[in-house]
Amino acid sequence: MLDQARRLLEDLGEPQEFESTFRLGVTELIAMTWLADLSQALRCAYPRLRLEVEVRNRCVILDEMNRGKYDVALLLGSLWGRIVDAVPLRTLERAWMASPKMGIPRHVLSVEELSEYPIASQFPDNIHAQLQSAWFTRAGFPLRNLVQADGFAVLGEMARTGIAVAQLPVGYYTPELKRKQLVRLKVEPELPDVEYFAIYRRAIGHALAGAVANIAKEHCNFAATSTIQSVEQRYAQKPVR
Repeated sequence: MLDQARRLLEDLGEPQEFESTFRLGVTELIAMTWLADLSQALRCAYPRLRLEVEVRNRCVILDEMNRGKYDVALLLGSLWGRIVDAVPLRTLERAWMASPKMGIPRHVLSVEELSEYPIASQFPDNIHAQLQSAWFTRAGFPLRNLVQADGFAVLGEMARTGIAVAQLPVGYYTPELKRKQLVRLKVEPELPDVEYFAIYRRAIGHALAGAVANIAKEHCNFAATSTIQSVEQRYAQKPVR
């Protein structure tokens, strides 16, 4: 009853007057790219909102979301179950990348040819690692020369220094591609793109969950650059709704 009373007061109040704690769970890549923009947008829209953010593995986030720990979770995949609503954010383009020092041929590689090189991967409990392993297995070439690490930042550094080939987000590593620190490999079949979502608990969630999910959709951007200044300017020019 107290929670319902709080929600009613929030629904009747002005957005700038929302004063509560909002718990957000995000994955590593979001923290590396557009989390700063989203945080700034939420501060502009709801100045009195206390934002708590945790950067965790997708599996951990989903488990904690089901336990009610987060008001909104930002992560990739689908199959959330019936207790949550999901707002599609953006599709993530990935590609195989390697250091030019590895001397990998620039012609279109088969999965068999690619599997002959050391492959960098996140640990098996990570959804990206699972999708990558399934991609090799479907082609009939399970991974044999695997270098495992925790997180895109480490994978990218291993690819840049020539330790292994890595599957990396194109937007984030565009600067390295332009500087020729990394080269994009042509491989067939191509990697499938993956989609990110904002999810929140249906009916019993935070009063702002749907609004935050939509703000996340507006600011989702997996490029390496931040646009915090443009976020501030945008909110200064229009009223908060």
